[in-house]
Amino acid sequence: MKAFIRDNTILIENFELKSERAIFEAIVEEFKLNNDIIIKREIMGPSEDIVSAEYNSGEIFLYYDVDYELCPIRCSDSNIQQVFEIVNKVINNI
Repeated sequence: MKAFIRDNTILIENFELKSERAIFEAIVEEFKLNNDIIIKREIMGPSEDIVSAEYNSGEIFLYYDVDYELCPIRCSDSNIQQVFEIVNKVINNI
């Protein structure tokens, strides 16, 4: 499993076929544990889960779709590197 940055977006390659639901949930939990990240909106629906957050004066958009699984994580210029480090930490511990 590997994460990389492309145009203020974090992409995760999952060639190991690990549960992307578990990855999504672990990232959300890590966001909630970080006092610098403010969860602005959380929508947990039947077909998709969406988390909108703010970190380091920038937006984070995390999206999980039942059909397509974990979607690319969108960030701002001001926080992309910090969010990337959080995501890397999570995927390396799963």
